[in-house]
Parts: sequence; structure tokens; C-alpha cells
Amino acid sequence: MTELQSLTISPAQKIPAHGDLPRGLPAWTYFNNELTELEYERIIRPSWQFACHVNQLKNSGDFATLDMMKDSVIVMRGKDGAIRAFSNACRHRGTKLLDGSGSCKGRITCPYHGWTYDTDGRVIG
Repeated sequence: MTELQSLTISPAQKIPAHGDLPRGLPAWTYFNNELTELEYERIIRPSWQFACHVNQLKNSGDFATLDMMKDSVIVMRGKDGAIRAFSNACRHRGTKLLDGSGSCKGRITCPYHGWTYDTDGRVIG
């Protein structure tokens, strides 16, 4: 992997004019799978991510999903009014449970083998 360009300014140096500053990353960085994976693991995954606004989850069973590379999350309002987030994968075979946003009428059913989950995340069938 090629080293990333850096800009170091000591207190004795004059700050470069705006036109002399690097304007972006080298082109190769935008198509480098190894760098993308490293950025995802060290920056994106450990950070808080915005999944949806609370107004999207007004009623029990309302949900929104967030897909980030190989991870997917469901955010859902439960029957008790609480908002919870879950991994968007069936515990049985890892099949993705929901896509996009919408409303579930009291349960989530896996499209692969039919495992069923309550809106609080418990397996119920």
C-alpha cells in the first residue's frame, strides 16, 4: 500500500496559503479495498451512526433499517413504546429480516425458515 500524504507544520513554519494545501486524497485511495476495510473497522464501526429520526417510529411496530457494508441494523418501536436496535439477521441462518422502513404488525418473520421475533427482539416461534 502506498503511504498517505501528510502535512506537518512546526510552530516556526509559516502556514501555507490555501492554494498550497493538499486538496484531497490521492485517487488510488477511493478504489482501494484494503483502505476501505481499514477505515470501516477503525472509524465507521466504532462510531455512532444515524439510523433514523424518532418521528419515523411513531407507532408500535414501525421500523427503519441501516445498512453499512456487511452490517445491517433494525431500529424498531416496541409494543411498550420503547425504541430498540437489533442486528438485522436471523439468529438461525443469518438471513436479513427487513429492508428499508415500514411497519410490522406485532412480529418479524424470517423469510428463510420462518423464525418469528417479537418487537422487543425475543424469539417467539
